[in-house]
Amino acid sequence: MKAPANTETLTTFFDRFSPRTVATNNNNDIMVAKLEGSFHWHKHDDTDDFFLVLKGTLDIELRDHTVILNSGEIFVVPKGVEHRPVARGEVHILLIEPTGTPNTVTRLLRRRAFLLDRSLHYRAYWHFSDAAGLTDDVGFWG
Repeated sequence: MKAPANTETLTTFFDRFSPRTVATNNNNDIMVAKLEGSFHWHKHDDTDDFFLVLKGTLDIELRDHTVILNSGEIFVVPKGVEHRPVARGEVHILLIEPTGTPNTVTRLLRRRAFLLDRSLHYRAYWHFSDAAGLTDDVGFWG
């Protein structure tokens, strides 16, 4: 059995929009995160998005209205609904998601890493092709 979890975990990191798991319950991760500023518009196709504001004020912008959450308030964004969290100053939140669900930041970083890797691969290919004299002035698709 692990030691009790608490929201003091928030004092140990400075990253924004980067949830940290503090406990698990019935195959769900219970996470805390610091937010500041606005996140991008996104949706979760397979799971609801649970927000409990621990400190500060968080706006959850939906396409047709905005939900304003203050400390101690909860809101659940239904799966498939586009939303954008906007923190007024520094906000601390608690999230609950099924264990193994990659958070939006993780998915974005993986996508960026994939695109960067692909870009570097193409740059290396073109550099090698130019050095080997395999391309002409018209270009590969000429």
